[in-house]
Amino acid sequence: MSDVVEKTIRDSVISIINKQPIFQNGLLSLVIGYISNGLIHHTEQLTESNIADVITRALMQYFYKNTLKDDDFNWISINNPRIVNFVWASLRNSYLYPTKNNIAIIFDLEYGHAGTNRSQTAYQAMNLEKNPPNLESKLECIKLFFDSWGEPLASQKSLMESIKTRWDNIKNSSEIIDWLNKNEELTTWAWSYIVENMLNKSIPEWVNISNSEKRDIEQKTKDTIITMYDLLFRETDRKLFKSQLSKNGSQQKYRIKEKANTKVLNLNVSIETKINLEKIKKIKNKSMKQIIEELINEELNRISTCR
Repeated sequence: MSDVVEKTIRDSVISIINKQPIFQNGLLSLVIGYISNGLIHHTEQLTESNIADVITRALMQYFYKNTLKDDDFNWISINNPRIVNFVWASLRNSYLYPTKNNIAIIFDLEYGHAGTNRSQTAYQAMNLEKNPPNLESKLECIKLFFDSWGEPLASQKSLMESIKTRWDNIKNSSEIIDWLNKNEELTTWAWSYIVENMLNKSIPEWVNISNSEKRDIEQKTKDTIITMYDLLFRETDRKLFKSQLSKNGSQQKYRIKEKANTKVLNLNVSIETKINLEKIKKIKNKSMKQIIEELINEELNRISTCR
């Protein structure tokens, strides 16, 4: 259960007692429902001075019995950014079935899933923090997601187990991590390529890179690419994802190297010379750049030999 649950419960109880407006997120809606429907039982005599404490304790006991325990979250280690990002992004991309409170997690990049209401994610419906700034905040939102869901404990455990099983299937797949570590200079390019060619120029709502400090942008970009790779459901899609980055990344590295080793040369030549260059280009099947470089180098060698 999330560490903020007790404070949230107490604040909401006090607000209800004082007849003040309260923030309507999933957790507080449950609180109101439990109180209104008499689901919370207590044995203490309620007085004006102890009502908040009594109801808060009763709610805490109820939540403790009907929500996941801290041990259920221990496998999501704060020391492993990849696993925290994966679980959080999985929940961030989950949808409620329109007819009942079941959760469908959409792993694929296109988030296509028949029969779900894609206008609002389950995560958004619970009013959880849209883009937590760090791993600690993401882990807190993961816990709050389950605390706010309102489904029986068995359903919570089932959803957690499905995410854990998914993680167990991909945790040893390190191809994309190895490629990113080997090509750190391509991190920014890789993300731009993904957005342009794989996401139809549309950045998913769960991605938050641009608001980061400059020194953190590269690491967050790398983490985002890894998470996107992990969200791909089929192994064939993950292989294609990495293959496209690898193939086009090699071309990008070549372009970077070429740019570093070349200078722009602007010159005017006669029409006859231009025609002759085109003839040489066609005969040798080389680019104009290669032809000019060869002619210059050959002439330099000839002059040097004659001296």
